[in-house]
Amino acid sequence: INTMKIRGIVQEGEGDASFWLGKYSDVYQLWTGMKIIPGSLNVHLAAKFDWNDTSIEPFKKIYSLIPYGGNRDICLIPCEIYKEGKDKIYGFAWATTNAANDFDYRVLEIITSVRLREVLQLNNGSVVTIDIPVSWRG
Repeated sequence: INTMKIRGIVQEGEGDASFWLGKYSDVYQLWTGMKIIPGSLNVHLAAKFDWNDTSIEPFKKIYSLIPYGGNRDICLIPCEIYKEGKDKIYGFAWATTNAANDFDYRVLEIITSVRLREVLQLNNGSVVTIDIPVSWRG
């Protein structure tokens, strides 16, 4: 699989993901096939991330929380995140559809089944790489 490599810097979040991922943990497990840790790792990007890029379209899934009592739709893209010298961790880039349509989307949130800060020994300011699958272009 071809991947788009994105480098970014870990930054502090607002804590919203912990609430929403905890509240709908069973739903996220159904969607992702893994038990997601409540909370996301926020990665600030140097350039805008385009959730509507046609090369990621085959891998992007949009799910609705409305049937489960929520009020929003969620975008998920499988990815791998890593820090130099550490193993890759499988997870998902995660955003609401409203946030994904932001004209200057520069903070990619990653959700996984492990605590990324602990497993990858990350602090605010740590540099990470995110591999996102893209379709082959001949």
